Amino acid sequence: MQKLQEFLKRNKLLLLLVFVVLVRFLSVCFYGSDSCRGKENIRFYNEKTDKKGKETSNTALFTDYINRFRNNSIQKVRKFYPSPHSELLLGVVLGIDELRTVPTFNDILIATGTIHVVVVSGYNINLLFNFLKSLLGGIYSFKKYLIAVIATLVYSVISGFEPPVIRAWIMSSVSGLGMFYGRRLDPIQLLVFSGIIMIIFSPELLYSLSFQLSFLASLSLLMFSPIVKVFFASIGGHNMTNNPQNLLHEDLISSFSAQILVWPVISSNFGRVSIFSPFINSIILWTIPLSTIIGAAFLFSAFINNYLAFVVSLVLYAPLDIFVQILRLFSNIPFLSISFRLNTFYLSTYYLAIFVLYMLYKKKLKATVNFERKYAQT
Repeated sequence: MQKLQEFLKRNKLLLLLVFVVLVRFLSVCFYGSDSCRGKENIRFYNEKTDKKGKETSNTALFTDYINRFRNNSIQKVRKFYPSPHSELLLGVVLGIDELRTVPTFNDILIATGTIHVVVVSGYNINLLFNFLKSLLGGIYSFKKYLIAVIATLVYSVISGFEPPVIRAWIMSSVSGLGMFYGRRLDPIQLLVFSGIIMIIFSPELLYSLSFQLSFLASLSLLMFSPIVKVFFASIGGHNMTNNPQNLLHEDLISSFSAQILVWPVISSNFGRVSIFSPFINSIILWTIPLSTIIGAAFLFSAFINNYLAFVVSLVLYAPLDIFVQILRLFSNIPFLSISFRLNTFYLSTYYLAIFVLYMLYKKKLKATVNFERKYAQT
């Protein structure tokens, strides 16, 4: 009873927000005029509010500019790259989903369990935020913090303002604010807070597959990556954890950790589960940050000079092609994925069991984290 009181006292703000979310969700999605189902995600489209063009001029101008930039980017990328390289680049840099134009490659991504990495995600926002933080020499002044927040917001809008991007922008902004005031925030609480804020403003996000996958993958990484890291250390020995030459190690840990909470949602929605997904992800994940960074440089150069863009495109082609060819190679493996669909009952039971076990053994898990830190320091 005392532990329950301590838990309620420590998390009273989050519990209050959860209650607000529940009330908001029920009022909008069940008792409101419109159903939340079918509203997959938030996109920044160039839509008119009515046929007479009564949309405000500032909003129309900004929306038109963003869409023209995205359309020009599509044309420039396709000028330099074939399919599916062009679709891959547009996805990881600008969040433009053109995979429907290459259904064969889209099926390969689903079969290998890598479809989540070919779109702009929270990783891109964190990458940009950390880059700006390094460029500005830290964000310990409010001016520098504001620059980082506005820059990441602009990129979020350009990339389509998808749920994973919104979540990452909220998290990076709040985390940066904590750094500005010299306070370190708990990442799990920060993630939950970001998700709650999003659902309060847009309850239909609970039905969004991209929001579900992004939130659960991030939560799974934060909760289980230290445990998975120690597990691999116990199998591979002390050197496996500390060997800086093992480039696949961290990606393998991240892939396995994320799958703990993600695979049931994939199974429930697609009816397929990729057996080798964590292994495949660990092999190709390193190409994504390279493609993102060099891809941004390519797009910047493409709007300046075609010759400069051509030079950058030669460098960029390598990580893009490695990604494509590795997935094509693995797609030829028999039984790469199995047909398996979880129903709502088993899906709920699985998550309930995972979180109950996590809460029951939370102290032991903290000891595991300390054990992993001890390994890292020696």
